[in-house]
Amino acid sequence: MGRADRREGLRCRPLLIALLASAASFATGNAPAAEDPCAVKLFRWQEDCRDLRDRGASLGAVERLRYIPLNTSGSVWLTLGAEYRLKTEYFNAPDFALKPPDVRYTAIGQRALLHADLRAAQGFRVFVQLGAATEAGRKPVYYPFDRSRLDIVQAFVDLPLLDMTVLRVGRQELDSGGNRLGETR
Repeated sequence: MGRADRREGLRCRPLLIALLASAASFATGNAPAAEDPCAVKLFRWQEDCRDLRDRGASLGAVERLRYIPLNTSGSVWLTLGAEYRLKTEYFNAPDFALKPPDVRYTAIGQRALLHADLRAAQGFRVFVQLGAATEAGRKPVYYPFDRSRLDIVQAFVDLPLLDMTVLRVGRQELDSGGNRLGETR
């Protein structure tokens, strides 16, 4: 075995050590830290802020909106939330300079979502999310789907049944397995 072969073997050693270390940690079952159930999620209906009840007076201003107790025991609570998106698109030669007078423009789009989630420790729940969108500056025409009045995005009621069964009635966004054809955000 020549010098070049030994040097090549030494270069691969750190990679081999890293692979063995990661395999060993996987085999011992080192699990990642538990995810915060109250963290902002892709679908806002998945958030569950019941654990904020235990923190009581130490809640910050935003956390107070995410857990509003409606009775003395804290078994019924309201979560409020909002989301605002601003989108700017600048177009220079949007017709690829195929038409003589190309028009430059900047289109500004906005979307606002507001939600309220009323929950009870027994499993009863009412979730409502409202949304509105607008756009300005697009030329030569606006697209109707880029503008909307205040509308119900999601609204559903959860009713606990026997055991762990829940009846959900209403309108809800669902995950379609990471499909990028139609995105939620």
